[in-house]
This record gives sequence, C-alpha cells and structure tokens, in this order.
Amino acid sequence: MEEVVELVRAPIEIEPDALYQQAGVRGFGRGLFSYEPVPGAELGRMRYFGLEPNRLVVSNIKAWEGAVAVTSPGESGRTISNRFLTYRSKGVNLSYICHWLLSDPGLRLLGQASPGSADQNRTLSIANFGKLPLPLPSRSDQDRIAAHLASVEKRVAGLNASAPHLMGQLPQLLGKLLTTAVDGVTVVQSLCANRQLVIHPGDDLRGAEEFVGLEHIESHTGRRIGGRPVGDESGRKLLFEPGQVTYGYLRPCLNKVWAVDRTGLCSVEQFTLTPVEDVDARVLSVVLRSEAVWRSAREATNNLQLPRLRLGSLMAFQIPDVRGLDWEAVRPAVERLTTLAIRETELQRGCARRQASILPAARNEIFSAMR
Repeated sequence: MEEVVELVRAPIEIEPDALYQQAGVRGFGRGLFSYEPVPGAELGRMRYFGLEPNRLVVSNIKAWEGAVAVTSPGESGRTISNRFLTYRSKGVNLSYICHWLLSDPGLRLLGQASPGSADQNRTLSIANFGKLPLPLPSRSDQDRIAAHLASVEKRVAGLNASAPHLMGQLPQLLGKLLTTAVDGVTVVQSLCANRQLVIHPGDDLRGAEEFVGLEHIESHTGRRIGGRPVGDESGRKLLFEPGQVTYGYLRPCLNKVWAVDRTGLCSVEQFTLTPVEDVDARVLSVVLRSEAVWRSAREATNNLQLPRLRLGSLMAFQIPDVRGLDWEAVRPAVERLTTLAIRETELQRGCARRQASILPAARNEIFSAMR
C-alpha cells in the first residue's frame, strides 16, 4: 500500500472563536459525513487537520469494519481529527483502492492489520496500513473497475428514489378517515386529561409488571413493539392503566402514541392521558396520531434543539370532534391502513437489505478473482 499512496496531513491551529465543521467516516462503506459546525473551544483535545479533495480517508479505529472513503474533487473547508489517516495517490485510482479495501479480501486484511482484544481497541497503525498487499492492475483497468463500481453504486442508490412510503402518509390518511367519520372540530383538552401517577424507586408498583417506554412504541402505527419486565427501576416513572393513552412528548415528530391495554410503567417523557367518558382510548390514540396533531406538534417544536412538546400546547391543538364515535365504526379502516403500512415497510426493509448487498457482491466478484 505504501508504494501507491502517501500519508498527507495538513495540521490546523484551532482558534476558540472560529467555527469548524468536523467530518468523519461511517463504517461498512457508507462514506463521509459531517457534524454541525461548532466553535473551536468546543472541539476535543485531539489534533485536527484540514480535509482536502481527492484523498483516501481511513479511520484508524474503525478500519476493520469498513470506515474507508474517498473525498470528492470539490472537498474543502471541513476538518478531521487525528483518528483518521488521509492519503494521496502516487498515480493510482483512489476509488479503486477504496473499493478494494471494502471488498471481502480487503476487509480481511484491514482486520488482520487492526489488532486488539475488543472492537473499540482495534487500532490500525500507519505502519500496518502501509504494509497491506493489494492487487494492482494497470491504471486503465483501475479506472475501468472504479467506473463500473461507481455505476453500480449509482444505480442501486436510485432504486428507492420513487418507492412509496405509506408509513409516512399514515397520519394524513388517519386524519381523512376521522374527518369523514365525524362532524365538527374541537381541541384535545375536550377529549382527555393528563392524569399522572408518579412511581418512585421503592414505591408500591400498583400491579405494574412491564415497562413500556418510547423505544417500545412504533412511530405512526400505535403498535407496542416491545417492553421489559419491571425490576430495579431507577428514577421516577409513571403508572399507566388500561383505558389510557401514552403520548411521547419528547421528539413528538416520532409520533409515538399507544392505547394502553395493560398496567405498567412508562418514562416521564410520556403523557398518560385519560379519555373523557364518551371517548374510547383507541379512538383517542388514532386522533393523537393523525395529521392534525402530528403537524401541530412538529410546528411547535421544530426550533428546539431537544424538542419537547408542552402539555398546554398539546391540549390546545384542534382536532376532529370524536366524542361518541364508536371504535368499531373506524376499526376496520384503521387496521387495514395500519397493516398495509406495516407490510410495505417490511417489504421495503427486505428490499433495502438485498439492495445493500449488490455493491459488495459486485466488488467481491471482481476482487476475489484477482490473485
């Protein structure tokens, strides 16, 4: 490797009041990314370098999992820490080198050159990287292989460009369903109240056997997708009971709302809402997941660094007046829409996994045949 690439670094003097946009490299061949610009005073105590165009960038702590990328010709203005090795070409095609390193043969060599007893301690040294052997065809063949793999990558990236995303449309569809089912509008406060029963460590759990936090509620669908047994809880928790609805007010854009069907505990980042007498909790859950609330919640929190929706804001949102609406009147349509969205998402995830295997397979087809 050291015969075809040269380590180059451009040290920069960090000024406390100047802004710096730090870059990094994702693992598994997912390329470069950038952090938000921050003042120099907020950077760590590592050494920093300017990131230049046409450089092979290798993470010295994550090389073994494919944290390798090439900067674009127009790359400038970002910084990178001393945890990354940056190389310029000695007459080779850097994209060819990058694709080779991300193939199975290349990743095996990167792993062997990154010793350590634990993943976080597997460090690739400059010396080890320089000793890596690699197949090196003529420059014209390097260019041809790099162009072919770039074409494969572009075509794979375009496969999902026009794919439908019913899950993201679910709040709007639920909203249309409700507006056709009822007449008139009201505010959230007329449908429910926030009844919080705080459980401190050591308190009587009042029959709670399961913790269901925000991580256990699926966005948009209202499905509970997990939970964990109540054990040695730390910090305050809230008790929920059947007939209530939990609403995640931390990052409400995630739209995590659940019609409770058991007794348990949730985090204090969720409201525990009790419907009024003529409102079914399942109907309330649909209302709170629909477009009217979801849109209003995003608008109320989109300027916050850590979005938290105030209870007063939620209670003032205008919504379809579903008082007296029978759950059975809307259940078939709600369940059909939700099932279709879930099924589509599962299919898209399967397609994405298969599509993600195309470029690695193309690399391996080429490089595994090289001796």
